[in-house]
Amino acid sequence: MTVVFHLNGKLVQLYKPDPLTTLLEFLRQRKLYGTRVSDGNGIFGCDIVTVVSWDHHANKPVYKSIGALHYPLVYCHGKQIFTVEGIGNKQMLHPIQEQFLNCESFQCGYCAGGFTMAMYTLLRKDSKPSEASIMEALDGNMCRCTAFHPIAAAVASFSSDIEDKEMPICTRKVPFHPENEPEFPSELKNVEVFDYEHEQISPENGKKLFGVKYFTPKTVEELKNTLKENKTNLKMISGASSHQLSTICDNSKASEYTLLSLHNVKELQIVNQKEKHVELGSQLTYADVMEFFKGKSTKFAKKLVETLTMFRNTPLRNAETIGAGIAKRGDNDFNLILAAVNAQVQVLDSADNSVSEVSVVTLLNEKIAQGKIITKITFEEPDFYFFTKRQRRHANAEALVGCCVAEQGKQLQIFVNNLSTAANAIQIQKLDVSKEQFLAPADHHQMKELVNGKLTFDLTENSDARVYGKYKSDVTSNNIFLAQTRYKLDHNIAVDPEYHAALSNVEEQVYGKQLKMPRTERIIPESHRKIVGQPIISQTLKAKILGDPLFSADLDEFTQGVSHAAYVMTDRSFGNIISIDLEEAKKVPGFIAYVDERDIPNRVDGNIHSGIQFDTPVFCQKGENGWIVLHKSQPIGLVTAKTRDAALKAARLVKVKYDNDDKKVYEQQLKSGKVSLNIEQAIKNNSYLPNTGVNDRVITLGDVAEIDKADIIIQGENFMHGQDHYYFETHNCIIYPLENGGMKVFASTQNPSKMQFDIAWNLKEQMTGVKHIQRLAIVKIMQIPYFNTYILHFVDQFYLTLYIAFYKAIFCSFIFRVKNEVSQLIQYSSY
Repeated sequence: MTVVFHLNGKLVQLYKPDPLTTLLEFLRQRKLYGTRVSDGNGIFGCDIVTVVSWDHHANKPVYKSIGALHYPLVYCHGKQIFTVEGIGNKQMLHPIQEQFLNCESFQCGYCAGGFTMAMYTLLRKDSKPSEASIMEALDGNMCRCTAFHPIAAAVASFSSDIEDKEMPICTRKVPFHPENEPEFPSELKNVEVFDYEHEQISPENGKKLFGVKYFTPKTVEELKNTLKENKTNLKMISGASSHQLSTICDNSKASEYTLLSLHNVKELQIVNQKEKHVELGSQLTYADVMEFFKGKSTKFAKKLVETLTMFRNTPLRNAETIGAGIAKRGDNDFNLILAAVNAQVQVLDSADNSVSEVSVVTLLNEKIAQGKIITKITFEEPDFYFFTKRQRRHANAEALVGCCVAEQGKQLQIFVNNLSTAANAIQIQKLDVSKEQFLAPADHHQMKELVNGKLTFDLTENSDARVYGKYKSDVTSNNIFLAQTRYKLDHNIAVDPEYHAALSNVEEQVYGKQLKMPRTERIIPESHRKIVGQPIISQTLKAKILGDPLFSADLDEFTQGVSHAAYVMTDRSFGNIISIDLEEAKKVPGFIAYVDERDIPNRVDGNIHSGIQFDTPVFCQKGENGWIVLHKSQPIGLVTAKTRDAALKAARLVKVKYDNDDKKVYEQQLKSGKVSLNIEQAIKNNSYLPNTGVNDRVITLGDVAEIDKADIIIQGENFMHGQDHYYFETHNCIIYPLENGGMKVFASTQNPSKMQFDIAWNLKEQMTGVKHIQRLAIVKIMQIPYFNTYILHFVDQFYLTLYIAFYKAIFCSFIFRVKNEVSQLIQYSSY
């Protein structure tokens, strides 16, 4: 009944912990702040730790990079956990930390802990890794500040196949001695798994809030018995990613529920292959699948490993199970592959413990019913297999548009996914064509005609997703044409050399054969290297790579005695707000106040932050017909409360009435020609941001009218997707009053003077009253104010953390949780 593990070399024993507590929550309770949160899915790698388990078959430790954000604390039982604080200290840095310091690898340092632990895990597995191994190990880490060059220089020094002259940023090398690292504790090698009951007690009155029965069966038979004895309010943990928790039987009013963890069921972790027949247990992680097929020599095995290397990232592949991926129907490359190879899924029904088999395509398109558990996936290894995708942002991102072609015998199957039209699930579409039809198109245009006649793309005029329609059609056709080219080459059918070259570029550049870390040329003469071009070590970098608490969420002085606030935001992209009702919000225990544009001290021309053109309101502004709505999720006001949960609850209870609540009025406004739901409509409707006469964003070079007289005119459109630097930009702010009437500001801005001006402008105070502007904290948001259209991109379940305070008020920190069911570019505008 006691969870036992080692944390940074020290024994930890927890009696009946809450089984839904995550490792990240536990670490931060222990004030180990070097493991951080950047997004709700673990895509950016700030939450990476090293998890070591004991392999009884091989009689050796197994090292894995794991994201602590979703890793259940109970999974730590019998394991060894290392965080960035546990591998080095101020007196003696770990070689990885020392090399990051030598190369001045980080600027803000928020990602430093994740990079350090990912590299530490790799070195524990292989003290002389190849460049390819380093690339794979760090594919789950993102850096906003440094463009990766100084990071690459640091990690390259540990590589077995990169010469020193290739990385001239940092010429010093620090040796790594694996024999100096701690061994796996003998007392953890034979710990037993167990079930227990946990009770959550109210700290205020000592009453029981809820109870959890935690079960971790070791066999399918034990699993069936647990299901038989627990028929109501049953939840299940599968893996350790954002897809891990699902509800089997739900009774939301119950104060007790059963939590079933599948990670110890041996039969659900099988991986077998007899000739071409493959069996995969549902609790295998994607890393497990990769490891199995790395030992196979078939073309399919080789291609599958290449494909999975570009799926998500190493920490997520180590944590997420293939069963959870199917059940949650996420934007999952592997699901598309399973569809193409006609995989069958074995399902256990908790109602009567019966077992049935269903096509994976059926589950992906219809969703698995409550009360059923995926236990096994089977398929026949195909004779031909080709997978390609167009990613959102980087090579290992999930497919925005994916394509998989597989042939078994005479049966050819082609499946594509269409992420942006799916509600938190991929939309699987089958291209129903014969082999002859597949091979017939002679070029991309002919393939596009074939594809558009068979598949459905969202091209409706008023759809927010319409902007992607043509793009998805083009990309899907291109993907299938690449598959056709590979098929012809494998079957000795003549191929145009130009198409062969295009395919080779995709296969070699995208799928890892030639992926390398960035090199930096030596542009400074050797005679001047001691003076010019050397890294200047910042004063705070050492603290950052040791995980010291330097960010807003880490500061103890701001965690006690503060008011929390949450945004009240618009739920539509146009119209006017005619009333705001606070009655229900005020009933929430802990409610303090509500503020909006009426409370901003500068009543003349306040409620505006300068941005680029002094045109962006802080809150919805009052117009003749009410508060004007410019875009969806626009801040209307702030609710403050004594706790974060109370603030969020109260904000949800604020009733906002719009002039277009009536469906007929809404439709009339849509048809008015004044509403723009995408950029094209905004341009057509002449819906631009107001011209202020100051710094209008019109750049003119030469006589534009002369272009019309040119002999040859080339025109077209270039659609630019969001970039990681937008999402990872740091924009937190903490403001609190000083005793002398001024205020101190912690901000992530790169323009402290501008921040100082904006605060003074809205508060109608002298700039000298804003005493300090210091960089701090993290959040991700993108706003493009070129048209009267605002473009926001949030990673789904991403936690957007903001901090603000108003003059002559106590410090207010507020946390706003943004959950976007479909992680895609969303466009909103006004009229």
